[in-house]
Amino acid sequence: MKTMSLNGTDWRLTGLWPNSSRLVKSRELNEHLRPLMPPVRASVPGCVQLDLQASGDLPDINVGLNSRQAEWVEHWEWLYTKEITIPKSFNGQRVFVNFEGLDYSGRVLLDDCELGTFRGTHIPHQYEITDVMRPGETQRLYVIFDPPPAINGQLGYTWQITEFKPRFNYIWDWVARTVTIGIWGNVSISARDHNWLRTMVVNPSLTLPNNGKIRIQYAFNEPPAETLYISWILLDRQKTVCSAEGEFETTDGNGQEFIDLPSVDPWYPNGLGDQNLYEFRTVVKDAHGRQLDERSFQIGFRDAQWLENPGAPYGARPSLLQINGKKVFLRGANWVPLSPYFGGVQLEDYEKRLCQYQAAHANILRVWGGAILEKQAFYELCDQMGIFVWQEMPLSSSGLSDYPPDDDQSMHELTQIAEHFVQSRAHHPSHLVWCGGNELAVGLDGEREGREKPIDVDHPLIAEFSRICNRWDPHKKFIPTSGHGPRAFAKEEDYGKGLHHDVHGPWAYLGPRAHYEYYNGDDSLWRSEVGVPGSTSLRLMEANHGGFSPWPADASSRLWLHHGSWWINADSMEELFGPWDESDTTQLRDYLQLSRWLQGEGYRYVVEACRRRAYTCGLVTIWMGHDCYWTTANNSVIEYDGSPKPAYSYLQRSWAPLKLSLQHSNLYLAPNAAHRLVIWQHQDEGYELPEAATAAVWVRDLRGNVLHKQPLQLKTEKAPSQEIGFLDLQLPIQEEGLVFVEVSLEADEGTLRDVYIFGQDDEHVMQGLRRLPRPELRVASCPHTNGTQFKVSNTGPAAAIMTEIMPTTGRSDILVTNSASVVFPGQEAEIYASAGSDKEWLVTALNYAKRLSGRKN
Repeated sequence: MKTMSLNGTDWRLTGLWPNSSRLVKSRELNEHLRPLMPPVRASVPGCVQLDLQASGDLPDINVGLNSRQAEWVEHWEWLYTKEITIPKSFNGQRVFVNFEGLDYSGRVLLDDCELGTFRGTHIPHQYEITDVMRPGETQRLYVIFDPPPAINGQLGYTWQITEFKPRFNYIWDWVARTVTIGIWGNVSISARDHNWLRTMVVNPSLTLPNNGKIRIQYAFNEPPAETLYISWILLDRQKTVCSAEGEFETTDGNGQEFIDLPSVDPWYPNGLGDQNLYEFRTVVKDAHGRQLDERSFQIGFRDAQWLENPGAPYGARPSLLQINGKKVFLRGANWVPLSPYFGGVQLEDYEKRLCQYQAAHANILRVWGGAILEKQAFYELCDQMGIFVWQEMPLSSSGLSDYPPDDDQSMHELTQIAEHFVQSRAHHPSHLVWCGGNELAVGLDGEREGREKPIDVDHPLIAEFSRICNRWDPHKKFIPTSGHGPRAFAKEEDYGKGLHHDVHGPWAYLGPRAHYEYYNGDDSLWRSEVGVPGSTSLRLMEANHGGFSPWPADASSRLWLHHGSWWINADSMEELFGPWDESDTTQLRDYLQLSRWLQGEGYRYVVEACRRRAYTCGLVTIWMGHDCYWTTANNSVIEYDGSPKPAYSYLQRSWAPLKLSLQHSNLYLAPNAAHRLVIWQHQDEGYELPEAATAAVWVRDLRGNVLHKQPLQLKTEKAPSQEIGFLDLQLPIQEEGLVFVEVSLEADEGTLRDVYIFGQDDEHVMQGLRRLPRPELRVASCPHTNGTQFKVSNTGPAAAIMTEIMPTTGRSDILVTNSASVVFPGQEAEIYASAGSDKEWLVTALNYAKRLSGRKN
C-alpha cells in the first residue's frame, strides 16, 4: 500500500451561489457564472470560516456580536480545489482518494469526472480514481459543499433530527450560531493491490497480574483468492518485545486472531500508576511476499472491572471502577470541541488543554454527544496522560423532546456512524465507556415529550448501539445514555428511594443553605453532569466586549444575552452580596470577581460532597470543562483562550490524591450561635500516607488573627474518605462579618491547604466580600521547571482572597498550581505557572490588581 497526503495550505476556496456549480453557465448570457467572491487560500484540515477569517472576510466571532456577521457563510455553496500529481508508481494498482471528515454534504470531482456524492460529518468517505487518474500529470481535485441543512440547535425534538451534523454549531447555551462547512479531517490518496483490510480492530486486554492478550478482528475488502499472511510486532519505545507471523484463517474475508503475551506492563490512569504504552504493528502480505496492507496502533493493557457500589439500589448497573485491581474514584469534566471550527484544532491545541486536566488530577473526560468524535490525536494524548474517555454517540437532548430517532433511514445512518466510532477507537487504553448519547429520555409513562426517564436498551436504536459495541469492543462498558437509570435528574424529595443512578444537574449555585443541604443529602451513584456558572475575567471582558457595554450584567445587556444569556445570575449575586448599582460601571470588576469566587465555592462543595461518599458514589464530572467560544459567563472552568478560572484551582485541590475537606450545611455562621463542622480525609487507593504527615484546622479573621487552632489526627486506614474530626464554633461578629476556616496538611508535596469562607450577615451572607480592605502584596518570581515560580507575600492589613497570577496578553494556555488561594497578612504563598518568565503578568485578588513583569520582583 502506498499513500500520499493531500493536507496542506495549498488548497483554494471559492464561494458560489447555491447550485451554480451545477448550472455552470447563465441562461440569460450563456456565460460561465462568476463566483460570489474570488478564490482565497484554504487549509486542510480546517473549515470555510477559518479560511475566511485568515483572508479578512470574517471578523473574530468572539468579539461583540460579530458571530452574527458570519452567519451568511452557511447560505452559500463552497468549492475547494487542489492541483494534484499522482505518482507514476501508483500505476497498476487500485487508487482511492480518502476523506476522514467532510462537513456535511456535496460532491467530489477529479477534473470533469464526478467521483460521487457525500453526506455525513461523522463518517469517512472514499472514492476510487483508478480509471480517471493520469499519473505523472497535473489534475484538479474538486470538493463542492452544499449549504448545510437546517437543524435545531439546543431546542427542538431529537427524534425529528434526521441529518447528523454536529448540533452544537446551531447554537447552544455556550456558543453562538457557528454552522461549519468544509474538509475537517485528513485527506490522502492511497494505492492498493487486489486485497486490503477494509476494517481492522485491535482489542488489548490484561489478565492480572501481567498477562496480555490482543484480539484482532478484521474484514477484507473481498474474500481473498489465495492464502494471506500477517506479521505483527509489539514495540516498547521502539524496542521489540515480541513478534510473529502466520496465515489469516479466513474464507469469506472476515475473521479474528488472538495473541497471548506472557508479560506486559499494565496501563494505569492519571495518579494511579504509569501509562505504559506499546506500538502494535501489523503487515499483510500475499503468498508471493508482496505487502498488501499495514496498520499501526498505540495500545496499552489494563483490566477494567465494574463493581457494585456499596449500598447501591436493586437493578443499578455496577458503577464502581476497579482498574488492575485498584478501585478508582472517577473525577473530571465534560469535553466539548476546543473550537466551534473543530477542523482547525491541531495537536498542540489538544496537548495544552489535556495537560491542564492532567495537572488538575482529572482522570476522565466525557466527550459529549452533541458534537463530534474527536481526532485520533486526542485519544493518543489521553493514552499518554492517563485520562479515561467516555465517548458518546452523536445524539443529544433537545428540550422539547429527548426521544432518539427510530425511523429506518436514521437508524441505518446512525449504526454506520456507531460502527466507525467503535472500530476506529476501540484500541485505545484511555477509552473506557461507550454511550448512546446525551440526555436521551422519555416521560415516566413512556411519552416522547417527557424528560424524566432515561432511555434504555429497549429502544431499537440503543439496542443496535449496544450490539455494535459488544461486537467490536466487548471489554468496554456500554450505557444507553447519560444520565441513566430510573431518573434523569435528582430531586431532594426522591433521596433515599433508589431512583438516582446516574443523574444530571443542577447547573447553578443553589443558595447559601440549599446548595450544601442538597449535596449533603445526595444519594446518586454517578453525577456525570453538574454545573455552577462563573463569569469571564475582566481582562477578557475588556478584550471582547466590542463596544457593547458589559454593565449591568443582566438581561438588558446585548453582550450578556449574546454571549451567556442562560448564565445571567444577577438574582443569586444580589442574594449573596447585596444590591448592585446599575449606573455604576466601576462595579463590573467586583461583580465578575465575586461571580468567579462563587463558582469556585460552588464547584468545590459539589465534588467534595461526592468524594465524601466514595465509593457509594463512583464518579463526578462537571459540566463543563472548557469553553470553545468566549462567554460572559458559563459553567466552564477554563476559558476559550485557555485561561483557568479560579474554579479550576478549587477543583485541582479538591481532586488531589490526598486532601482534607470541610463538611457544613450553610455559608451563614450566625454570630454567637453554636455551629459544628466536620473534617474529612480523602485518599486515593494506592496513595501512601506519608509517615510525617500532619494536619490542623485554623479559624482566622480577616486580619489573619487566629481565633482557634486544632490539631487533627490523620487516619492510616485504607479508605477513600473518612471523618477525622469536628470543629465546634461559637463566634461573635467579626470584622466585615467574615470567618475563615483553614484546613492544612503537611506532607511530602509541601503544605496542602484549603480556606473556607463563611459570612455572618443575616441579610446578604457574603456581603463582607465587597467591603474588603486592600492587602499589600510583594511578588518575587524566578524560573521554575517549565515555567515560573511566584512567591506572593502579604505585608498588608487584610487577607488577599482568591489570589491569582495570569499573563496580561495573548493566549493563556497555562498550567497553574496553588492559584486562587487566600494569603493572610504575614503569610507567603507559592504559585506556579507554566508560561515563561519573560511574560508580563497580572496579579489579582478579590480586593487587589497589579501588573508586574516576570523578570522583576
